[in-house]
Amino acid sequence: MQANLPFGRRVHPNDEKALPAVRILFGRLRPPTTRKILMKLYYIPSACSLAVHIALRQVGVVPELVRYDPVTGKDETGAALKDVNPKGYVPTLIDKDGDVLTEVVATLVELDGRYPEAELLPVGGADRRRALEWLAYTSAELHRNFILPLFMDVPQTEDITAARAKVEMRLEHAAANVSASGPYFMGAQIGAVDFYLLVMMLWTGPAKVNLEQWPQMVAYRDRLLAVEPVREAMKAEGLI
Repeated sequence: MQANLPFGRRVHPNDEKALPAVRILFGRLRPPTTRKILMKLYYIPSACSLAVHIALRQVGVVPELVRYDPVTGKDETGAALKDVNPKGYVPTLIDKDGDVLTEVVATLVELDGRYPEAELLPVGGADRRRALEWLAYTSAELHRNFILPLFMDVPQTEDITAARAKVEMRLEHAAANVSASGPYFMGAQIGAVDFYLLVMMLWTGPAKVNLEQWPQMVAYRDRLLAVEPVREAMKAEGLI
């Protein structure tokens, strides 16, 4: 069984209404300064590493990007990713001190701790608990269930159909919880939950899940695609 990776597909302005016509101007979109801090991010275009890439740009860090090929197990220089991250997958982030950070949720939480002024997560209380809950939900219930319909190069099977149905159920739950009080998932402040959910929404096309059945999710996706750090990260990965 071979992995059929749909990543790297460019998002065209006319592709499923992927890019909105206007930029959303409310809510703080990015920190005021760009940090000159060396971080190296191993990535696959449009993979889950995109969520970390966007978060880095949101906090003002422009990472050194190293593209990884999951078929060969090597990066663009020919080096094996397992020499850096024994798990051999993205995201793999190396900070200025040489520490290696892996896993989407753990890395997003770590970035929030290092750059609290960017408010990738709420500071505390019920809002923070809810944001952490949604990060865990996105990882365990959405990301995991995308694996069969998105990655496996096999004929349609009952397992793939069941996985796609689970994705739709999980997206329906997310759609019911998009904030009514602000442009982003948690309200007025954009953050880590938005970046991870955006990647999941971008996967719906290749996974043959119709996001249009939840108009509020389509509008939410389009608002995120208008945000400057999102556009910068996607442009750097060759997606727009």
